[in-house]
Amino acid sequence: MDPSPRLSDLLAELSAKIAFHGREEKACAEQVASFRERQAFHAAELEKATRCREVLQAAAETVGEITAGPAEFPAHDLGSRSRPKLTRMVDLILADLEPDTRFGAKQIVAEINRRFNLGLRRPADFEAVALILKRRANAGRLHRLRWGRPHHEALYTRRPPAPG
Repeated sequence: MDPSPRLSDLLAELSAKIAFHGREEKACAEQVASFRERQAFHAAELEKATRCREVLQAAAETVGEITAGPAEFPAHDLGSRSRPKLTRMVDLILADLEPDTRFGAKQIVAEINRRFNLGLRRPADFEAVALILKRRANAGRLHRLRWGRPHHEALYTRRPPAPG
């Protein structure tokens, strides 16, 4: 037995190694191309998600600024949604009016429905508000400018009208 390998065997082994490493190099090159495509895709998605987060964060800050303003609902007990305390709502609205402002039950009902909409199960009742205003006038807290008639509502003011 000859201990030295034969030249043909060496060449066969080297050819096998060359083929193996050629296949591996080709597979790695394909993986590099695939990873570059994946990297480009993820970079585009990262940019899109980053822009969306910035827009949402700016919107959230704006909403926070808006909601940090004065609360629409005062801290007063206005009753439950099923049994609202219209008298307190009317008093709060009257307190915000200028003393010389002329108003009737329609304006007060519209303001109650606008301001306290989320706290009411159904819109405020015109007749109930008109009765509250009438009682306030009879008690001297409001001044009646015109009596109500079938087709004209009564008009009130917080300050008595100037004589003359």
